[in-house]
Amino acid sequence: MNIRTKKLLSILPIVALLLCSPSYSDSIFTHAVLKVPFEVREKSPWSQTIESQDAWELFYRTNAVVYLGENSKLLSAPSIDFGQYSIVAGGLGSSYSHSSIMIRYVRDQGPYTDLSALILTPGASCNVPSVISYPTVVLLIPKPDDNLKLRVSEVINECQ
Repeated sequence: MNIRTKKLLSILPIVALLLCSPSYSDSIFTHAVLKVPFEVREKSPWSQTIESQDAWELFYRTNAVVYLGENSKLLSAPSIDFGQYSIVAGGLGSSYSHSSIMIRYVRDQGPYTDLSALILTPGASCNVPSVISYPTVVLLIPKPDDNLKLRVSEVINECQ
C-alpha cells in the first residue's frame, strides 16, 4: 500500500462515524441572505414576510423601480418555491449613520422560529461621510410552521 492509500484508510472510520451520527436538525440550511439589486427606500424601520411568488414579484418590482428607475425593467424576481420557503425582509429606514444589518441566526424553536439580527452602527468617534442610506436585508428561510420571533440588538463600533 502506498502512503496516500494508508492516509485515506486512516480517516475512513472518522468519515463513517460522521455520516452515521444522529442529526439534531432536519437540515443544515437555516437561511440565505438574498442579494437584491436595490435598497428599500422607506423613512422608518420596516419588516415584511413574503409567502407567495406574486407577493415576491410585487415587492421586487416595486422596490427595483424606486431604486433603479428605467433600468429596473431588465430585472425580474428570482423564482422561489414558496411551498418550502418564505422570505423575510426588513430595513432600518433612512439612515445617516452608515448602519448595517447582520443576521446572527435563524432557529426553529418548536412553537416559534427565532430570528436574531444585529444592527451595526459606527460610534460618535468614527469618521464617516454624511450620506443617506437605506440598510436592507432580504432572507430566504425554511417555511416556518409557526410564529416568527424577531430579536434585534444594536452594536456600536467605536472607531478608536
